Amino acid sequence: MELELSTLLFLLVVAFVAGFVDSIAGGGGILTIPALLSVGIPPTFALGTNKLQASFGSCAATLYYARRGLLQYRLLPMLLVFCASGAGSLCVQLVGNALLAKIVPFLLIAFGLYFLFSPKISARENAAQKYGWLVLALGCIGFYDGFFGPGTGSFFFLALLLLGAYNMVGALAHTKLYNFCTNIASILFFAMLGNVLWSVGFVMAIGQFAGGYLGSKVAFAYGAKIIKPLIVTVSLLASLKLLVEQYS
Repeated sequence: MELELSTLLFLLVVAFVAGFVDSIAGGGGILTIPALLSVGIPPTFALGTNKLQASFGSCAATLYYARRGLLQYRLLPMLLVFCASGAGSLCVQLVGNALLAKIVPFLLIAFGLYFLFSPKISARENAAQKYGWLVLALGCIGFYDGFFGPGTGSFFFLALLLLGAYNMVGALAHTKLYNFCTNIASILFFAMLGNVLWSVGFVMAIGQFAGGYLGSKVAFAYGAKIIKPLIVTVSLLASLKLLVEQYS
């Protein structure tokens, strides 16, 4: 499938904005998936291509945080989210995700309200005692990302913040690391079925990488001042979009 140059430029700009937002608050798919569908790309190809280009944004953010020594590379959680995402991608082909599509908007609303009205959030103590729960939560979220996807970054962030003893920037850094792992697993699955438009995905990847890197710099520089309001805004917008899709 070939697209005109103007269409590719449009997708490039959308990917840049999505990469910037996603690197700080998640939810970049709110912009990129509708953009891909709007130019006539079939849904399955839109989903596969979206995973490809999104992986470059999460990769850029991960590299930025890695260079600043903010990441802990724990093999078990990384393998777990990778395998769980792959399993979710397989399962969705068998059972569908209609029920989750109706439930997730309310979870995102609750998530956004929690951050909006919660007191100042700082690193949690006794992370070692919660490590088992953190691994379990990461596995479930990884499966969810492969099975459905919207809000994955928000759910990773919340789990890491509450169970991982990270501050906001630390939780965001590890969110990007685990999101990169789940994206790669999903790409493999979609690629095996031939549902990735590689040329479109790589064009968008340029915008994603640039936006993801820039957004990470902004998040690192301003911390909670920009992370918290953006997370609340993106979570509520994502829930509104899903509610309109499922209940209109």
